Amino acid sequence: MRVELIDKAVKPIDEFISKETEMLPFSREKGFIPIEIDEANFHTLSLFSDDRELVGIDGGNSNIISAPNFSVDFIRAAAVYYRGKKRIKAEKKEFFCITKAENKNEKITYSIDAIGDSFFKISPISSKMETLDGEKYNLEISSVAGIVRRLAELNLAVQINAANANIIIDGSVKAKYAEEMELLQKLRERESIGFLSKTSRMLTKNASSLNSALNELGPKASWYYHPIFRINNPYYPGEMYFVKLSAKSKHVFKLEVLNGDAQRFIQAISMNSDDPVFHGYPYCLIDADKFARVTNNEKEYLKTLFLSKIKNKHKMQYLLSNSDAHDILDNIG
Repeated sequence: MRVELIDKAVKPIDEFISKETEMLPFSREKGFIPIEIDEANFHTLSLFSDDRELVGIDGGNSNIISAPNFSVDFIRAAAVYYRGKKRIKAEKKEFFCITKAENKNEKITYSIDAIGDSFFKISPISSKMETLDGEKYNLEISSVAGIVRRLAELNLAVQINAANANIIIDGSVKAKYAEEMELLQKLRERESIGFLSKTSRMLTKNASSLNSALNELGPKASWYYHPIFRINNPYYPGEMYFVKLSAKSKHVFKLEVLNGDAQRFIQAISMNSDDPVFHGYPYCLIDADKFARVTNNEKEYLKTLFLSKIKNKHKMQYLLSNSDAHDILDNIG
């Protein structure tokens, strides 16, 4: 029965992915004017030597305890320094993010305390959020830690004390909130900085995968593709590229360069992207991910330790019972 269903389910997907790709990028972002895909815009990367440091930055977070009115998360931001293919040093900032819901004049706001490496200030956040480009949504308390982690990554980048270093940050250059925009403006003062997205869901005009279209059309060598859009958006301070950083790679990534010589920057990170662990992905970011990641074992250890220190265990038990029904069902054999 299941095999028959799979046969029926596979057919429409086969037909869908086999459709002809329309060679015009598509974006919902304001101020993004698409430029038709052209083979002339592929630029092959050459061997390149850069004696400047390459710094990879990433962050990790894990929820330790959550209830409808508070959340305890552990956040870690890491920076890993390379010169050539040799790691020079690594540094990390880690802290507990304590988020508490408060009702002020019939409006829910979230107060945030950072307990640990306190290296930036966190202001209260409203549950009624509005992004810089006007999108409005209700912010759940469980999503606050993701915003704080992003601010931690950007603040760590601002504080990097390495003159003329190439800095590559996991994620996007787009600013959603005023605090992000302020930090991105500070980062523009640095010589060379970019943002690399692990995943990209960008499409062409007829809803084909943009990454796949470029990968299929591009040369077998390593390359970067530009221009893809003419961008006129005040909250998007970078320039967009698509890159295949190793000839052996099957992956194309979206790279957004904030400032500096983009070609030189791309060539520099490509020289750090030929490790067989993940061909075509900068090893400094692989390393930063390892340093920043909060493992399940670490999460469970912190949770156990945290709960053992709580004095009012009776009240805590009732609070946690509001949010652990899914866990109980998941563990029922």
